[in-house]
Amino acid sequence: MNITSSPYVCPEIEKWITTQEKEAKIYQQEWPDMNCQVYIWIPPMYASLHIKYLVDTLYRCTKWIRSLPPSDTSKNKKWTIMIWLTPFPLEWCEHQQQEIGPCQVNSGETHTQKESITIRIYRMESLLRTVIHELLHACGWDRLVLSSEDHRYESENESLIEGCARILHCFWIAQNLDSPTTKAEDLIQGEFEYAWEKSQMLRNSKWIPKTHVVAYYLCSTAFVKHWSYFFKWVFLQPKDESWPEIRDRLILKTFGTIDMAPSSFTKNKNNKKCESMAMVRYQIVWPKQSDIDDNVYAPLVEPVIIS
Repeated sequence: MNITSSPYVCPEIEKWITTQEKEAKIYQQEWPDMNCQVYIWIPPMYASLHIKYLVDTLYRCTKWIRSLPPSDTSKNKKWTIMIWLTPFPLEWCEHQQQEIGPCQVNSGETHTQKESITIRIYRMESLLRTVIHELLHACGWDRLVLSSEDHRYESENESLIEGCARILHCFWIAQNLDSPTTKAEDLIQGEFEYAWEKSQMLRNSKWIPKTHVVAYYLCSTAFVKHWSYFFKWVFLQPKDESWPEIRDRLILKTFGTIDMAPSSFTKNKNNKKCESMAMVRYQIVWPKQSDIDDNVYAPLVEPVIIS
């Protein structure tokens, strides 16, 4: 698994992967029902992970996202999903740099070609949310925005994708926890509170966006806040409300303005603290091999080690 240079991959991550390459293991799994090939690169520090559970979760999540109404898999393209489990968290140190770029924000990318789709993910942090985000790209949810010619912000499709990913991530957690009292609505409210905190931190700091910061952390916050109304638009596509209309309505209702530009001042120039830029509040703790009895656990798919 070669992680070639990309404007979205942090050079620090590329370098780390190269140094760990000889010691890492690569697991491979084919999902014929989805015409999909999966590769997972696991360094020694994550060797104790229950890989069957991880792959099984990814399989079920992929199948779920592909089944949702906005998803378009009619062309049956060949899918390849490549995942590098690296320990680098998303964070921004304002006192060190004003730029917010790939090292602070990006965790994956999706490339769509005529007959194939390739998803590449390269962080352990917020893994399932990143998987959901990239699956939405692969399933063509971008078209809900790209069909509009009125784009106020850069990469508006990313704001829709990220808003949907955060909400669906909460639904997945609620549906798969062994807790009847955990409701998706409560998780989404907690997710909004977390997103709001990040949005206020950014709106009161001076920064230079080098990637989709406005879409990921500001615009998507409004969609999570008003998730029920937002999802009705996403899933039903009403003809009486366009993308620009719902975009401006929800952002204005949340922030009191549609101006999402970076602030012209710095809130605290002496702030030496590095801020977490993790995309979601709820982080899944992946079980270790010793946490699950393999005599009881029966995964839907079995990964195969290839190196």
